[in-house]
Amino acid sequence: MSIMAALAQGGRTVLLGNFDAVDAAWKQRRAHGSAAADWAMENIVGNAMPTALNDAGLAQLWMTAEGGVCQREVFSTCQDVHSGIAHIESASTRGALEQSKVLLADSQCIAQIAYESKQMECKTRVQGYFVCEDGDQCSAVEAHEEALSLRSERMYEGVEDLYAWFPILDNEDLVERCRALLRQESVRREDTSLSVVMDMQERRVDWCVSGAQWQTVWLKS
Repeated sequence: MSIMAALAQGGRTVLLGNFDAVDAAWKQRRAHGSAAADWAMENIVGNAMPTALNDAGLAQLWMTAEGGVCQREVFSTCQDVHSGIAHIESASTRGALEQSKVLLADSQCIAQIAYESKQMECKTRVQGYFVCEDGDQCSAVEAHEEALSLRSERMYEGVEDLYAWFPILDNEDLVERCRALLRQESVRREDTSLSVVMDMQERRVDWCVSGAQWQTVWLKS
């Protein structure tokens, strides 16, 4: 089980998520510190790359059963949300995509993609947010489900609060509030092995493996 969210407002976009995988072996794809132009975290056990921010400024969070091929293709070839959507749609039509839930973000907008039973659903926003949890349908700001899990309820509450404060928070405060939300009881579970926050305006990535100390990298433009 995992949970993730995307927010967009006033030309600022953020992705955040908790990934649950007890047997995961997380490895930073490129460890070049502050000189890096892109960032990704791979799960060596599953050969997956569920979270990444490429040098073009396209960020991605994935919940999927597939082995990471499409994830890496989006990372290496796509420039923005719309090209990412097109690539994922192409992968789905040629049978190269497993059941997946994806959040994408660039500096202007966010997207939510759900692929299941050979059907793909996609929504984009320049204002608003999305919340997705494993096992549930992805839900948009105006589409609250009657029977959300406690985890989704807590995530929604936190994201709604973040969205309300978005216009007046500076980047540091915004990231810190995202990190605090991911640490919140119910949102973070005992088997959460990776937490990540990506701020597209700052090209900043914050991540935490298995509850250890948060790490931060600012990617060069």
